Amino acid sequence: MNILLEKSSAIIRYDAHYHLISIHFIRKITFQEYKELLNQVLEFIKQKGSPQLLIDQRFSIEINIEERAWFITKWIPKLQEIAESTFKLGFIAPKDRFDKIGAEYVFQTLSAQSIFPVGSFENTDEAFTWFEDKVNE
Repeated sequence: MNILLEKSSAIIRYDAHYHLISIHFIRKITFQEYKELLNQVLEFIKQKGSPQLLIDQRFSIEINIEERAWFITKWIPKLQEIAESTFKLGFIAPKDRFDKIGAEYVFQTLSAQSIFPVGSFENTDEAFTWFEDKVNE
């Protein structure tokens, strides 16, 4: 995996085998940092033409309903504009029980509305198995 961006809050990588961009949040971050990092992910998707994205939220932020709404109503439409027809989006669930509830809401909403497959996983092994299966379809 190639590191595209490394900050104290997150690492964004590109995996050529899976043709996958992944963002791994390292610590709890502010909503502003979250927005900036996700917007940077959009730029990397444009650059790489990556058909897969993994968002690792195990050590993510605590976001409220308005911030979740931003992700669903503002960021996801931007992603859908640039995503290829074969695009796939995976999430690794937060470890914190309360953060996990919020992440589950986002996952269920996206699963119902998304134009591309969305997967939710407990760890990277599960996620990469799903992405590998999608690559081989």
